[in-house]
Amino acid sequence: MKKALLKQGSLNGNYTNALMTEKEKECYEKLRYSFNNYEKSISFVGLSIQQIDKVYQLLKKEEPELFFVEKISCQYVPLMNCGTVIPKYRFSTNEIKATMAALKKRINEIVAPVINKSDYEKEIYVHDFLCSNVIYDRSFKDSSFECVGPILFGRGVCEGISKAVKILFNYLNIETMVVHGKSVNTNLASSDDNAHAWNVVRIDGYYYHLDVTFDLTVMTFNTIRYDYFNLSTEDILVDHQFDVAEVPNCEMKNDYYRCNKMFMKNQQMFKSYLDRKMKDGTRDIIIKLPMVLDVNRARDEILDIATKWISKHRLRLQLQLSYNESQRVFHLHIT
Repeated sequence: MKKALLKQGSLNGNYTNALMTEKEKECYEKLRYSFNNYEKSISFVGLSIQQIDKVYQLLKKEEPELFFVEKISCQYVPLMNCGTVIPKYRFSTNEIKATMAALKKRINEIVAPVINKSDYEKEIYVHDFLCSNVIYDRSFKDSSFECVGPILFGRGVCEGISKAVKILFNYLNIETMVVHGKSVNTNLASSDDNAHAWNVVRIDGYYYHLDVTFDLTVMTFNTIRYDYFNLSTEDILVDHQFDVAEVPNCEMKNDYYRCNKMFMKNQQMFKSYLDRKMKDGTRDIIIKLPMVLDVNRARDEILDIATKWISKHRLRLQLQLSYNESQRVFHLHIT
């Protein structure tokens, strides 16, 4: 992390810089400036169409505010080694300005309660806000894949949700980047070809993977889950694929369940935890187990232990169990 950030609150900036030549960096800044001024054509010299597209893709990852740029086309003159970028904007200039104003207003409203909190508290807040207020929906073609969908309309897909995370964290001065890869777990939300997007964040000096879309998807019994909150590289690779060379290595195993002492290494730990929670009146008990355990056996043992506790205390309660097989997270719901 020796190179300067492109802007404050950015992880993409470091890795974007590392992926570009000096000429491409100049193009990056020119495209950003031109898009923000709604220019209809942008000239370039000394770059191929492939390089222009590469810079454009990096720019769209780094700048969620460019939601209004739908795509670009290039007119290229090989003999002169130059050409023109023609942007296609989703809306008129007045519509873009109005939407931008509404977006900034809404973001300031969202982040206001935690503006002076710790980075970890801010991260929890943004995660919970999106899980509680966003529906996974790809029908809004002009906004589902951009930050405006989740933030202004409460609807979006992984691309839009990860960009929403990024722009909210930018406002909260938390370093973050958007990661593009694939989902290995086809039971969770992703596109037809398993293409997927999520975030890497820097909290208290450590890098973690954060997949709000998957946490939104695995919610059961109307309870927010943290199955993909601050995972290490090792843990996220269980059901995600990505180019590790373009992403910081997340070494620390300090996910939400470990951090909050909800990681059960053995049966005795779970029995003690269950006893405390049941006596406290908790009716949604969520735990994470070691990856080496057999999932079906673990499921049966959790239900057996909980059933015996209920029988011992002569209570009339019903048990339901949902679980995330790949991340070994179990949610015991008691009614």
